[in-house]
Amino acid sequence: FQQGKPTDIYVESIGNLLLVHLLRHYSTSDRIASLPCDQLSPQKLQQTRSYLQENLEKSVSLSELARVVELSPSRFARAFKQTTGTSPHKYILECKIAKAKELLVNSQLSIADISYSLNFSSQSHFTSVFRRLTGTTPHIYRQNL
Repeated sequence: FQQGKPTDIYVESIGNLLLVHLLRHYSTSDRIASLPCDQLSPQKLQQTRSYLQENLEKSVSLSELARVVELSPSRFARAFKQTTGTSPHKYILECKIAKAKELLVNSQLSIADISYSLNFSSQSHFTSVFRRLTGTTPHIYRQNL
C-alpha cells in the first residue's frame, strides 16, 4: 500500500481473485470449476524474477508481469502462486525488502532514501513492511550489523 492506497498489483490480484470466485461458484459451466492451475516453467519463472529485479524501483502491475511471460493476468497470478507458494504482490515486497537489507548493509543511504529508491510511498510505509517481513525495523537491522 502507498499512503493508504493499494498498489496496482494488489488491486489487480484482488480483482482476479473475485472474478475466479464468482465464476467458480456462480457459473453454470462445469469447465470453469476445473480451471487448470499450471505452474510457471523454470524459464518463465526466471524471466519474471529477472524483470522484477530490474524494476524494483517501479510500481509493477500484475498485467505487466503477465505480459513478460505471455499469460493472462489471472492465469499468471495462479501459476505464480502455484510455482512459488506466494502471491506476486507478496513476492515483490519480499524482493524489495531483500534489496533494502543489501542497501542497509552496503551503503550509507538514509533509511528514507532507501525507502524512496524502492518505490515505497514513505519511510513509515517502508518501515512497517520491513518490520512485518523481518520482525525488526530498518534502523535496528542496520545497528545490529
